[in-house]
Order: sequence, then C-alpha cells, then structure tokens
Amino acid sequence: MREAQKRIQAEKGLYGSTYLPTGISVLKIGPNFKALEWKDGTVKLENQLAK
Repeated sequence: MREAQKRIQAEKGLYGSTYLPTGISVLKIGPNFKALEWKDGTVKLENQLAK
C-alpha cells in the first residue's frame, strides 16, 4: 500500500524529477507484470477493505 505521487520533470537540460504527494491511496497486489491495483475513488479504499 502506498500513496500516489505526481511527477514533476526537471527543467529542460537538467536531470531528475520531483515527486509531490497527492493524498490518493493505492493498493497493489501481485508481481510487477501481473499486479492488480486499486486507487481511491468516490469511496475511499479504507472503507472498501472489508469487501
């Protein structure tokens, strides 16, 4: 479980990026190539975990 981030690229000619928190929870299950991912929507993930 993690928080989604917004990526802001560095200015042209510079390397690196800045990541800003969004407040959106993400739940990811499984290996990288077959992973299932759920994000907060109109109903928060915290309220859907019992399902």
